[in-house]
Amino acid sequence: MTDTCHSILTDKKQKNKNMLQYLKKIVFNPLYFAFLYATVSAIFVIEAFTAKSLNYTFDFVTYGGTFAYKDLKILGLPAYWFLMLLGFAINFTVVYARKEKYGFSKVKSLILPPAFLLVSFVGGKILYLIENPTAAGKAELGGLSLFGAIVLVPIVAIIASLVFKTDVSSLLDISAIQGLILLVCVRTGCFISGCCGAQTIWVGERPIILPIQLIEVFFDLIVLYICLIVERKAVSKGYLYPIMLLGYGTVRFVLEFFRKSAPASGGLNNSHILALMCAVIGVISTTVIILLNRADKK
Repeated sequence: MTDTCHSILTDKKQKNKNMLQYLKKIVFNPLYFAFLYATVSAIFVIEAFTAKSLNYTFDFVTYGGTFAYKDLKILGLPAYWFLMLLGFAINFTVVYARKEKYGFSKVKSLILPPAFLLVSFVGGKILYLIENPTAAGKAELGGLSLFGAIVLVPIVAIIASLVFKTDVSSLLDISAIQGLILLVCVRTGCFISGCCGAQTIWVGERPIILPIQLIEVFFDLIVLYICLIVERKAVSKGYLYPIMLLGYGTVRFVLEFFRKSAPASGGLNNSHILALMCAVIGVISTTVIILLNRADKK
């Protein structure tokens, strides 16, 4: 009788453990979220192409296939800023869960997410002000250039590694994961608020505005998935930030042709040029790391 009860309890524990592992795979697998974003994007695109006289089936779809509730607030905060804070909270969990893998102390794992958010915000704001000097006199939180964050983060990571005697490869790897998670949340906020959108394409009398922000999120999640695979299988560290640069730079370069940003010269705007630079640096950095690792093995 005792053995039977013990066996039943053991089976229940194993089933619960298997269920938790299954849920973790769903929750922490970027591919599931990529599928979700692809589905939502498809809904908005189909609505844009099938609407007659701007009458859309769903209340949350408006002109050209954009999101209707641009002033949406979540827990009293504008959706954009709520989602940025959500990304920050997710990064807290992700970094803390990886502290042993990267050799971070508890204190460092708790400091890294707010430090990353601060550096990203400052870098994004600096480049935005450089690109938009007329906004320098305005005291506002809005207006960020993501490329500014991408540039400033590795600079600060190198300085921090020297000051705090920390492996710079580990800092950059965890920064790549944090950056992609934050990017997913921020771009979702962009879609809701209506910023960073696509050009209006006219198909007959129908205005079509592609959900370019959600499409970017889809590809960002694919890049995140690749980074997580490399993180799990790579023998050495340092690959993730170059992969993020290559992936994001390539995606952004292509999607920038569909955005409503005005081209600066030769059909390219500043974001095109910065995206191309990111992709090139990503390729060069990845190649250098591979060659150095091969040289170490000889």
